[in-house]
Amino acid sequence: MAWPDELKGGLSPGDGLFHDTDLWQHISYLDGKVVKQSKKLDVLYGELAQREGQLQKLERQTEELGADKLALRELAAQHKRATDQATLDAAQVAKEKAQLEAEKQALAADNQGLQELVEAMRVVALQKVAHHKHAASQATLDAARLAEEKAQLEAEKWALEAKKQALEAENQALHELVARHRSATDKNDLFPPSNRPTRPLPAPQQRLASPLPVQPRSHSSKHSHAYGHDITVAGALQQRVHATPRTATILEAVANKQANQDGDKENNPGKRKVPAADKQTGKPVKTPRKVKAAANPAHKEVPADGDE
Repeated sequence: MAWPDELKGGLSPGDGLFHDTDLWQHISYLDGKVVKQSKKLDVLYGELAQREGQLQKLERQTEELGADKLALRELAAQHKRATDQATLDAAQVAKEKAQLEAEKQALAADNQGLQELVEAMRVVALQKVAHHKHAASQATLDAARLAEEKAQLEAEKWALEAKKQALEAENQALHELVARHRSATDKNDLFPPSNRPTRPLPAPQQRLASPLPVQPRSHSSKHSHAYGHDITVAGALQQRVHATPRTATILEAVANKQANQDGDKENNPGKRKVPAADKQTGKPVKTPRKVKAAANPAHKEVPADGDE
């Protein structure tokens, strides 16, 4: 290392110190030592710079660690809050679980009740089905019975219709016979027994049997033959039509009416009605009249055949 001019102090070779060998050696020694110390100092500066870099790095790491510490504290706080919330959630879950268990038991009880209700309804439905089947079978039987009764009623209807027609024919025959009987009676009144030849009456056993009971009546001699003629006509009428209670009733009414007319003619001969005569032939007109059963108070309505 060369000494600068300032240190040399303006020494020149002519000075006494300039030629001092020991001094220069010592200076050289010191100079070498300074050089070494300078090198060491440079090394130390380098190490110091490294340490400063490491220190800065450590400071940065410390700052980072502080931030990490804050983050960790925040995480710890969050974890604590999460733990507390988890505890609350666990309690809520336990509460809800207990509630769900209670609801499950209630649903199980309701399910049991519903099963019992369904079973009862199924039994009732089976009973109703059985009842409906029985009712349907009974309805089928009733329908068959009604159809049979309808057919029977239809047959009875036609039978009654036939009987009605027969009765109408019988009534027409009765009207004709009554008209003939009335005409014959009127002729007997016009020609009394004193003016016509008499003929003997047939014996009682030879007369036609009358279905009506003969009641004794008080008649004059001129009507005795007419009374016998009544019996004969009634017997002929009984033989002509079928003997039925209704026919017997009509015959009885005709006989009673004729008897009443005969009594009126005997008591009041001036009030006798003469039948109207035909203008062309001069014969009496046959006018059939309806027999009124009310003329005889003792008359009773007798049902037709099969009505009893």
